[in-house]
Amino acid sequence: MRFIVASFAILLASCGPDLGTHQLVSARNASELPAEVRHSRNDPGYVVLTFSTNADLNDENINALYANAGACNGADAGRMTAFGPFTDAAVPKELPLRGDPAPVSRYLVYIPVTGEAWGDLGKDGRTPVIGTFDLARNTQDVCFYLEHTGYPVATRTGMVRVAAPVLKRAIGAPVP
Repeated sequence: MRFIVASFAILLASCGPDLGTHQLVSARNASELPAEVRHSRNDPGYVVLTFSTNADLNDENINALYANAGACNGADAGRMTAFGPFTDAAVPKELPLRGDPAPVSRYLVYIPVTGEAWGDLGKDGRTPVIGTFDLARNTQDVCFYLEHTGYPVATRTGMVRVAAPVLKRAIGAPVP
């Protein structure tokens, strides 16, 4: 029975599109999110992570793609807000694009410089705030990944590690 359940889970996981292997290209700061993002946040700025991938993140089979970020040292450190992925263009567009077959090989993820860190989803269906983060004072590496939720089992990319000194330089904070 376990074999049947495990086999079914593997089959479901393999149904999702290939999200490829990602590699960090650069990190910089930005004062605003792309114009497409509608929100009521008042963030003091963002770290913009540019990454490359060997997959087409605008594939017609992709219908719900999200960026996730958090400290690389485990779930107990909480999750951070992340926006994206977006195309790396003069006017970044949220993925997937519809009606735009132009190939793109570089993408963007935005992480606020400061914000709330969330824990795991509770039994009450809420995600508790377990603290805050400040990338200018952060001494830990931050990891991000993409998740496609258009299937019964989410498809995820591998984690992309961004070293704390890289984040600090991007936002102009002193690097020890």
